[in-house]
Amino acid sequence: MIRFFDDDGQVLGLRMELTAPIARMAAMRFSSGEFPLRLFYMANVFSKANPFAGKRRERLQAGIEIVGSGSLKSDYEAVALLINMLNRVLKDGYRIGLGHIDVIDSALEETFGDMEIARKLKKSLLLKNLVDVAKQLPEQKRQNMLDLISLKGNGEIIKEAGSLFSSDKYKYGLDKLAHVYRELKKSGFGEKVFIDLGIVRSFDYYTGLVFEGYALGSGVPICGGGRYDNLLSYFGIDSRAVGFAIDVDIIHELNIGTGQQSHKPMKITIISDDGSFAIAISLGIRLRNRGFDVETVLDEMSKKNADVEIVLSGNIAKIHFSAQNKDMEVKIKPDFEDILNAIEDSSS
Repeated sequence: MIRFFDDDGQVLGLRMELTAPIARMAAMRFSSGEFPLRLFYMANVFSKANPFAGKRRERLQAGIEIVGSGSLKSDYEAVALLINMLNRVLKDGYRIGLGHIDVIDSALEETFGDMEIARKLKKSLLLKNLVDVAKQLPEQKRQNMLDLISLKGNGEIIKEAGSLFSSDKYKYGLDKLAHVYRELKKSGFGEKVFIDLGIVRSFDYYTGLVFEGYALGSGVPICGGGRYDNLLSYFGIDSRAVGFAIDVDIIHELNIGTGQQSHKPMKITIISDDGSFAIAISLGIRLRNRGFDVETVLDEMSKKNADVEIVLSGNIAKIHFSAQNKDMEVKIKPDFEDILNAIEDSSS
């Protein structure tokens, strides 16, 4: 964490991530009767990254949290939503690795007999430093652990992993991971996901499913998340949750590099006289609901260039399409259907 002092000598810290603040907010502002919550956020986070290694100290993150559900359905929902979001901004060229904290933790417990000793090894796993990992492993379990963290692929590797360690917690983690993977395959997401039993997240609050996204052109994960069933108890609520965060800056750079920049919605301005202003507001809402970028002009000084200009007067809407330099008049109906159809036809 980046720390500094304020004018009163108090220590201040810049947030490293947003899951814990969101969990705290959910515990303080909502009652358990309102769960499950589905929350979205976008904000900057800060870390002691080395800028000379091409890493930013300040990054923009966007994420979601499903608070109040311990069901595997919410695990599936989180990963499916992540895939849907990445499909819209990257289309292809990315994959999501799925792992499980119970698998890696129980294997480490079996290897070392003490999780405190194993914590140092988890740091090496996080950095993908397999040479350092091998040095720290006791000889009798070294090969099994190295085999485990190297397993990546489709659902078949779950069977292969089953013979490496024997604890009930280990088998439980593999079963839960296999279930989520099967459900994602059933939904047609099989090409986007793979099993990666070496995933270790950078925060210790994860308790179940964990996942990371990787994309062509990026040497670091573009997103990550997982289940954290104990975090909310620190803020007074015994509730489970799952979520993820996307590194918006990396996504933006990848879009620029590949030319797959996000589609910009058509810009529309609506101009009205005083008698038609209420109609302009209603029409603006309908157009925004269909994905258009709409400005209701309050006065001539605030008018901006737009792809489409709609002038409302009485029961007539005069529509100007800038790209085609075309004008048309449409009679205003209560459902605005003729106006909406004319604009959608021009954007298709």
